[in-house]
Amino acid sequence: MNDLFDTLDEDLIVDMFMGEPKTGKTTIIGSYPKPLLLLSVGKDGGQIVLKGIEGISVKKFENDAFTVSNGTITLEKTSADKLCSFLIMLRKQKGLEFKTIVCDTIGAIQEDEITAIEVRKGGKKISTPELGLVARVMENTKEVMKTTARFFNARLVWLTHTKFLACNESTTLKKTVRIIPNLTENNGKKFLRDATNVFYTACKNVKNLDGSVTPRFLTFVGVHPLMSTGTREIRLSLGGYISDFTYEKWSKAKETGELEFEEIEEALFEVDPSEIKRGEQGEK
Repeated sequence: MNDLFDTLDEDLIVDMFMGEPKTGKTTIIGSYPKPLLLLSVGKDGGQIVLKGIEGISVKKFENDAFTVSNGTITLEKTSADKLCSFLIMLRKQKGLEFKTIVCDTIGAIQEDEITAIEVRKGGKKISTPELGLVARVMENTKEVMKTTARFFNARLVWLTHTKFLACNESTTLKKTVRIIPNLTENNGKKFLRDATNVFYTACKNVKNLDGSVTPRFLTFVGVHPLMSTGTREIRLSLGGYISDFTYEKWSKAKETGELEFEEIEEALFEVDPSEIKRGEQGEK
C-alpha cells in the first residue's frame, strides 16, 4: 500500500534576505555554516564585513568592459554569464565542499544584464521585449544556483536590496505601500516563490525596559500583510522583529518553535503611498 505514495523528502533550503544597504544582511550570512561560498555581484561592497572570517571563499562577478570597433559596440560576457559558467565548472571539481552558497546580490545580476543590453544598443533604453530576455537570464541563473546548491548539499542564500511599490490593499482598496525585492515585479515573484524562508532586515528604534530607545539592526521574521516575508521551516501564526539574528538563533528556533520578538517604537513604513507613482516600481 505504501508503494502508492511518495515520501516527503527534504528538498533544497533557500533563505532570502531583503533590505536596504547597510542593514546587516551580509553580517547575518557570516554566521552561516562553513565552508561558505560567497558569489559577489555588483559594487555593493558589503562583503568587506566578512573579512577575516575563516571558511569563507569569495568569487566576484561583473560585466566585461565594452569595446568599440568600426562603430560596433561589443560587450562579451555579463556577470550572469560568468556566474553560471563558474558554478557549472565548480561542479566538475573534485574535493570541494560547501555547506552554504550565497549570492550577494541577485538584484545586481539583473542590473548588469539590463546595462549590457543598453550598452550594446549604444545607450538606448531597454525595451519591454528585451526585459523578457532579462527574465529568461534571471530564471536560468536562479536554476543554476539551485542545482549547484543541491549538488553540494548546501543551503542557498539570496541577498537583495528592496524598493517600494504603491498598490491597493486587497480588502479596503486603500492606497498603501509594499516592500518588494529590487527586481522587476515578475522576477521578484519567481525568486520569492522559490525561497523557503524570506526575511527582511532593517534598522529600527527598540524600546528598552527603562522607556528609552536604542537603534538596532533587526530582522523581520514571519508573516506581514505588506511584505512577502514568511517561513516554511517553522509554522508561524504571527511575525515580528528579532534582534541580532544569526543562523544559530534560527536553528534553535526550529528546535523549540519559539522566537523572541522586539518591541519597536516606529511603524514599519514611513513612506506616503501618494508620493510613489502607481506602477512606477511595478515593471514586468
